[in-house]
Amino acid sequence: MTDRERILAAQRGDREAMASLYNTYRLQAYQTALVVLQDPHLADDVVQEAFIRAFREIGRCDPDRPFAPWIARIVINLSRNALRSRRFLPLPARDRHGTLEPRYAASEARVDLWPVLQRLTRAHREVLLLRYFHGFTEPQIAEILGLPVGTVKSRLHAARQAVRRHLNAADEMSGKEMTPDG
Repeated sequence: MTDRERILAAQRGDREAMASLYNTYRLQAYQTALVVLQDPHLADDVVQEAFIRAFREIGRCDPDRPFAPWIARIVINLSRNALRSRRFLPLPARDRHGTLEPRYAASEARVDLWPVLQRLTRAHREVLLLRYFHGFTEPQIAEILGLPVGTVKSRLHAARQAVRRHLNAADEMSGKEMTPDG
């Protein structure tokens, strides 16, 4: 089934179509929430709430448009709300020994940028995640985040520059550590 067919079926109350949409997009939704929140347990909660809301409001979803940007927007908004309501800093997805929890390691192992992403602002993490991890276009990102396309472009540019700065600083640090004079 296509997204359009699944959305239309879900709008008619078809639970199998809803389950299919959930199974197709839950990992992407989770990755989005995790990058924004940096807390695996809160990300799980946000994803569950996002799909509950999405299926309650499935009638508002345009079947002629992709489902991914629609659910991503819900996840981003709920993640932002969760951050605003918290009184403590988010924790990275690591276990008590400081290593990545196994169920998150696979998605983060694609790129060894996790420490760099954690240093970026939430706004920069969001646009990078949506563009490079999920492959959304700039207009789709603008729609998901409720921003003008120009703002998305400038945030992407600034985020890429920040990543470069962090990677260059890390390279310089590792180069200094390798010299005999330290």
